[in-house]
Amino acid sequence: MRTARARISGENFIAASFVIATSSQRDWPPTNQARFIPAATRRAVKWPKGQSPPAAAGIWQRISIGREAVLGEHRATFGEVEAELGEDGVAIVTLNRPARLNALTTAVMEAVTRALAWAAGQGPCRVIVLAGAGRAFCAGMDLVDGLSGADDPAADPVHARYEALRAGTAMVLAVTETPQPVIAAVHGPAVGAGFALAVAADLRFCGPGARFDAPFHRLGASAGDLGLSWRLPRLIGPARAARLFYTNGSLSAEEARDLGLAETDPAPLAAALRLAREIAGHPLLGVRMTKELLNASLDCAGFRAHLATEMRSQVIALGTREHADAVAAFRARR
Repeated sequence: MRTARARISGENFIAASFVIATSSQRDWPPTNQARFIPAATRRAVKWPKGQSPPAAAGIWQRISIGREAVLGEHRATFGEVEAELGEDGVAIVTLNRPARLNALTTAVMEAVTRALAWAAGQGPCRVIVLAGAGRAFCAGMDLVDGLSGADDPAADPVHARYEALRAGTAMVLAVTETPQPVIAAVHGPAVGAGFALAVAADLRFCGPGARFDAPFHRLGASAGDLGLSWRLPRLIGPARAARLFYTNGSLSAEEARDLGLAETDPAPLAAALRLAREIAGHPLLGVRMTKELLNASLDCAGFRAHLATEMRSQVIALGTREHADAVAAFRARR
């Protein structure tokens, strides 16, 4: 396998990856993502006129970046996230922090966005499966290591949290707006932001021990977390979602199945791959247009505005004394 090393700076990399993951060939260079991309990045990234995402896929790998990504012909590693494309046209993006139950830091969320961009930019890729290594799909935001800059006494805490949540917003937008269908294979806990990540996917399979947790109020936060307060009511109904959010509730695999949120299977990753291969065998354009129509049925233009409102509400909530006390108590129990 041929590998290459690309150095990509945090902000420029995220923006460039996000652009490739979410732009259609008929809208290139993209314009509707501009407000999510820092001005410095827009000045730094020059896309060839008329380039489509597959043709431009090699360009973002050459942008000057901070962290090193190991890129290969059929696989790539972005920090603690791995991506691999099979000969069947199915890519697997895996959160690989098993010791921390794949909890999300700013760097991990950025890496997920980058991995999705890499997969979306591979010409043969037809479907993407999202999975977690080890005992969990994703334990939510990492409350021990914290979000990048949020605990730095020299940093403005509001600005630091806002920037960290922007990384999360870019991640879920990459999942929802990547042209390929995304299937989440959930085993073990999917907590908070991990719940939101699974719900952002087009389809979900979960194993017998899977659990979807919404502990936001217990942590002094709002349920406005990475699009969850938008998508979940549309998937299971407003009243069920409200009860789950207000009571810090959980859904078992069986409850998720009964609500139509997910399909159950003893081996969720294998089941997700089987379905992905079936979808990959269908005509490419029809599948991609269907995803666009399904997104339109969920009013994704409104989803973007809702994400911005969620970010503001969560930044405020994360600055409260209740949240600080809840995080301190959580860390004391570790």
